[in-house]
Amino acid sequence: MKTEGIGLLALNCFISTAIAGSVGEIGPSSPAMGGFFLGVGAAYEDLRVKSNASATLDAVSGFPPLGVFTGARTADSDSDDRIVPQFQAGYFRSFSENGWLWGLEFVYQPSRLKTTGKAASVHFVNALENVSNELLVDGFQTKMDQQFLLPVLIGHSFRNSFLYAGIGPSWQKAEHTVYGSSDTLSGYYIGNLKGFSREKWLWGGAVQAGMAYYLNPAWFLMANYTYSRTEKFRVNHSLAFTPEINQGLNGGFVAFNSSLRLSTQSVSLSINRVFG
Repeated sequence: MKTEGIGLLALNCFISTAIAGSVGEIGPSSPAMGGFFLGVGAAYEDLRVKSNASATLDAVSGFPPLGVFTGARTADSDSDDRIVPQFQAGYFRSFSENGWLWGLEFVYQPSRLKTTGKAASVHFVNALENVSNELLVDGFQTKMDQQFLLPVLIGHSFRNSFLYAGIGPSWQKAEHTVYGSSDTLSGYYIGNLKGFSREKWLWGGAVQAGMAYYLNPAWFLMANYTYSRTEKFRVNHSLAFTPEINQGLNGGFVAFNSSLRLSTQSVSLSINRVFG
């Protein structure tokens, strides 16, 4: 929230400065269409996480029946949304006299979005022994802390504005957490397990469409819609369990395998300064 407040305060100050400086500056001539630019703004961003998970329980010692149990959790989808600050830098330039332009934009958003899934169970089955076990997981959480976008832009300029579309790579920091779990209400093979988390930087892609409006030859507002999608985030984690540590009836190993994909949609508004 502190970062959001700083970003929104900076946006308000920049807009006030630009509007104050724009009085009487927009005239018959078009603003210079091109140059390096820096900007700050805010975006309303929605994060959606689609996931599925499977697990394997290998009971190697203790009370029979022993052996390998396999299980899965049904596919799930969770979402979170909020207003986040946005910082950007880039370059654009006209490449023809009929108004077409190209550009490159670097966007950073400290998103801090997270989705939290409710408690769920993994139903284990040992087909050879015709035995089952139920592992109750307290919950799941996926966070996206940072997001970077690098779209290549192409657009068309008008008197004091231009429309554009962009496409390029994205890079985001994600963390997936599996909370503690227990099978004490079922077969009591494991007992109680501690949770775990995994963190990874994910590559993805983003598409963008928007418009810019000049307040004066040096300042312009930019509004756009952006959609991004990441590569698959695979989380594989194995844990050993023993009666002495986990208070179950058996010893062995349990392996969790999760596959997640993150996607975002955002609508943003920023104020930008051109350096020709």
